[in-house]
Amino acid sequence: MVMVGVYVDDILIAGNNRSLINEVKGYIEYHFKIKDLGPVKTMLGINISHNVLDGLLTIDQSTMIKIIVEVIQPYNDAPINSPLG
Repeated sequence: MVMVGVYVDDILIAGNNRSLINEVKGYIEYHFKIKDLGPVKTMLGINISHNVLDGLLTIDQSTMIKIIVEVIQPYNDAPINSPLG
């Protein structure tokens, strides 16, 4: 199985068969100029970690959460009127 994710000009190819991944990559490379950036670490603000030995794939958005908290933080210091308060 091979999955191909495309967002504008970013392509992520993943699968459980290295030769099939290379075949798909070769097909895309034949038709378009591409640059292989190696194993994915982040895409669209999502951190991706793959531990081959344990067979573990981890994804998280901790970086995006930190950015959101930094943007919202100034509002937490000011009192907010609400029907319950």
